[in-house]
Amino acid sequence: MLDYFSIFTFGGSVLWEYEWNKLSGSPVNALIEQCLIEERAAKGKRQFSYTADSVAYTLKWEQNNKLGLVFVAVYRAVLSVPYVDQLLKRVKNTFEYVFDDGAEEYPEFAEKFQEVLARCEAEQAQMGGGARGGVSDDEDDED
Repeated sequence: MLDYFSIFTFGGSVLWEYEWNKLSGSPVNALIEQCLIEERAAKGKRQFSYTADSVAYTLKWEQNNKLGLVFVAVYRAVLSVPYVDQLLKRVKNTFEYVFDDGAEEYPEFAEKFQEVLARCEAEQAQMGGGARGGVSDDEDDED
């Protein structure tokens, strides 16, 4: 289960976010400072670990360099969220169609996000629930 999902610009403006559980510390800020700004992420590996107040998180992200957007999913490190990579790719693809460079917020995106999330969860359930890495990358498109 996810704790938090965010879409923000390279400039730091949060365009859309959803929080299931209050986060301890500032995992997204740490990701920005330690990986995105300093470009420390290993080539092709878009995963970051963060711990605060004895809570460990895993952060995964996708970027759209053409539009200057970052999509981040945050979940507790003790959990397996096998569909998170597919969710990030699908949300990225979906958001690209509604993105308007002049808009600052996207409250209407919540419904689209929930649809994409439900689809990913349903596909994972059909594939055997908690099996790791069982989601195909049929919608993979790198920028």
